[in-house]
Amino acid sequence: GILALPVEKGPAGFAPSALSIICCWVFMAAAGLLLAEVALATARQTGRQTVSIETMASLTLGRWGTPITSICYLLLHYALLVAYFVKTGIVVETMSEGGVAASVGTIG
Repeated sequence: GILALPVEKGPAGFAPSALSIICCWVFMAAAGLLLAEVALATARQTGRQTVSIETMASLTLGRWGTPITSICYLLLHYALLVAYFVKTGIVVETMSEGGVAASVGTIG
């Protein structure tokens, strides 16, 4: 993720590292602003104060956009959950100085 960019891009030098981080920031800021714009337009259209991702997808992408968006959202969060579990296992293994295998650390 974004936290690993300075470490991974460090050997390339300061300028490429800074440029890649700035590009990531611009992309994330633009994505957030676009999501906020769709959320406000959907709230105004439906007359509700709060709207869900599913509601936004159904109004903007149509009938087939809703299940595709829901599946993508679930896969994204599943991937994040797996990444957190794997990193937890690595941290547990490191803290136990190899006494607990990384695969055991992810189970709990």
